[in-house]
Amino acid sequence: MKKNRLKEHKNKERIQLKNPTSRKYFSLIVLSLLSVVFVLLCLEYKHIQDDAFITFRYVKNFTSGNGLVFNAGEHVEGYTSILWVLILSVIHLFNLDIISFSQNFGILLGVCSIWITYFITKNNFTFLKPQINSHQEKDQSFYYTSVQFLPAVMLTFTGAFQYWSVSGMEVSLFGFLCLLSVYLYLDAIIKQKSLILFSTIATLNSLVRPEGIMFFAIIVLYHLFYLYKNYFRNDIRKLMKEIFSPEYRISFLIFIVPNFLLLIFRLSYYGYPLPNTFYAKTGFSLPYLISGLEYIWDFIKTYLLYGTILLFPLIILKKAKSSRNAFCLFFILIISFFIYTISVGGDVLPLFRFLLPVLPLIYILFVISVYFFASNIIEQRKILSIKYFYPTINVIVLAITSFNYFIPNDQIKKFSFYETQLVEKMSATGRWLQEKQIQYNRKLTVACSTIGAVSYYTDAVIIDMLGLTDETIAHHPKPLRIISGTNTGWKERNYNVNYILSRQPDYIYFSTGIKPSAYAERALFLSEDFINNYYPYFFNNIVDFVETIFKRKPDTIDKNNFVRFSSNPDFDSNYVNLYNEILNLKSKPQNNDRVIALCEKIDKIKPLNFYWAQYQLALTYQRLNNDEKVFSIMEEIAGKDDYLSLAHFYLGKKFAIAKNYDQYKYHMDLVAKYNSEYLEYQQKHR
Repeated sequence: MKKNRLKEHKNKERIQLKNPTSRKYFSLIVLSLLSVVFVLLCLEYKHIQDDAFITFRYVKNFTSGNGLVFNAGEHVEGYTSILWVLILSVIHLFNLDIISFSQNFGILLGVCSIWITYFITKNNFTFLKPQINSHQEKDQSFYYTSVQFLPAVMLTFTGAFQYWSVSGMEVSLFGFLCLLSVYLYLDAIIKQKSLILFSTIATLNSLVRPEGIMFFAIIVLYHLFYLYKNYFRNDIRKLMKEIFSPEYRISFLIFIVPNFLLLIFRLSYYGYPLPNTFYAKTGFSLPYLISGLEYIWDFIKTYLLYGTILLFPLIILKKAKSSRNAFCLFFILIISFFIYTISVGGDVLPLFRFLLPVLPLIYILFVISVYFFASNIIEQRKILSIKYFYPTINVIVLAITSFNYFIPNDQIKKFSFYETQLVEKMSATGRWLQEKQIQYNRKLTVACSTIGAVSYYTDAVIIDMLGLTDETIAHHPKPLRIISGTNTGWKERNYNVNYILSRQPDYIYFSTGIKPSAYAERALFLSEDFINNYYPYFFNNIVDFVETIFKRKPDTIDKNNFVRFSSNPDFDSNYVNLYNEILNLKSKPQNNDRVIALCEKIDKIKPLNFYWAQYQLALTYQRLNNDEKVFSIMEEIAGKDDYLSLAHFYLGKKFAIAKNYDQYKYHMDLVAKYNSEYLEYQQKHR
């Protein structure tokens, strides 16, 4: 009796799911649960991307009346998203925290993307429903409905999607508007409705990122093909008449007018038709092409099971006649984004943000193709009972979802952790620079290779050595073959060292401290001006952490001491690459012999006034407990350069122990003169 009641209750539940109202509530519950899970996963990765602070600085300048500029008076479009800047500017005008808002709003938009992914699946792939009798249909309603959620589930558990949703950047906004554009377009086609709403959303999307224009253009071209193929194949005149009808004219004008006005604004205010970031980051050359292909391949390996997820839908492309429009459009959008990403050299930032807008479309195609493939097997070979059909599909897709989530999870956590550490360090340096401006009572000029947080926390003039916010570097780069021919791990390949140094920055700041990593940083070491006029300055900006910045030497330096590279007849530009290798190797004891060999090699080919390789040699001997060697090297290089604060500090301590107070005072006075903050830090931490 009890079993019969239980069975009756279960059957009743399944029949209720057949009812549209019951299904609606069921869908809301599932989507709400996915939303909660997504928010929790985002909070696990919670970080703010350093590049987001570039936009924040534009917002701060704009709302302060300085204009849409990064540095006051310099009209350069160093942001990518005009709409994101305007949204955050409104928030800032209400004295709200734009950092927290950008993260929370990004998560909300991520949730909206999950929901819209479900609705695209539900509305456009009606052939999901199997051809079975009425009793089976009622019995399988729950499983049928569950399949429709699978693309949204896959998106919810995609780590890259979570990472970028909480990053503070415009990635979530762009991805959501792309999906919403697709949904509205297909909805208009299915229900024979106006395209005006689609055009409005597509217009907003084009103001988020320039790729939004490409997205709109692809859908429009596809729509023209759709009209031709389905309605006007034999009458081009009617097709043209349809295209120029009032409805289509209004739809096109909604898109064209704002973008035309934005183009006029860009040309008049900034001087170029595209954001400066496009010119700084992209280039049509073999290195960029290779970088783009590597970017796509990494994406395919990480989230598409080495291409299986994307290729599998090709099986049913011809057979899915009732959903051919959506299938074709999805494939065209996906392929177009792949080609575009390859052509611009991929992205300088990790975790595939350029491809996230089409990832939900890939997931939808995959789930549908798995369903279709499995249903064909059942129908033709009777291998699988209909009773186990939907659970099998769910298990397959959920297994792949788990793989996509867990395999890259540790790496994504590392990215999030390192980005948090970077932002903390750069923010502290920005505040330190602001204090220096107050101390010196003048505006400072600082050249940086990573400009986000450091620029937000100071109003110093920031020269972006990678050109994102600098017109000259973006449009007139001067790369050096010895530098650009190496693989540094940095994708920003544009730089102009002579231009940077011509502006005589007070400080030059590397995100990696004393180590020159980026192309622009390494290229500085091949400038006589930099080697002669800048020295490493050490300061404490975070508890128990000593940061390095290169400081310009006083103008009172005797110019007769300017050392030319030609002074060393054996000078070789490759010394900078060897020096970088030393700094990469030095942390591991097993590399000591290699470090010593490289230091000795550099000593022969370096500029005569470059002593930092010898300093690393001294540190290596210190790890080997060879105090005699350490003292000898430190004494030699300190005697040649008064600005070698670390060497002078080491000698000062040695002479203090030896009770040679004259030498102790001599070396400590030099440290106090040229690096007082380092001396203060050491005195506090005795």
